[in-house]
Amino acid sequence: MKRETQSKKSVVFDTLFIMMLCFATLLTTMLVQGGVIVGGEGGLSYIIKWPSFILTMGGVLLYTMYIL
Repeated sequence: MKRETQSKKSVVFDTLFIMMLCFATLLTTMLVQGGVIVGGEGGLSYIIKWPSFILTMGGVLLYTMYIL
């Protein structure tokens, strides 16, 4: 049986594509729960704090580098 290997570009594309789908799903859920799309008055309010944002993006970058 011949073992097929994926090219490095294919692995990078697959990883980034799946991560973008996950982020899109999470963002859509946040918007719907926050009442932006639904229009409810009891919706959640999301406030982005820069230190938390930078820390999170750093973690995502490290995780992506580890996966690749």
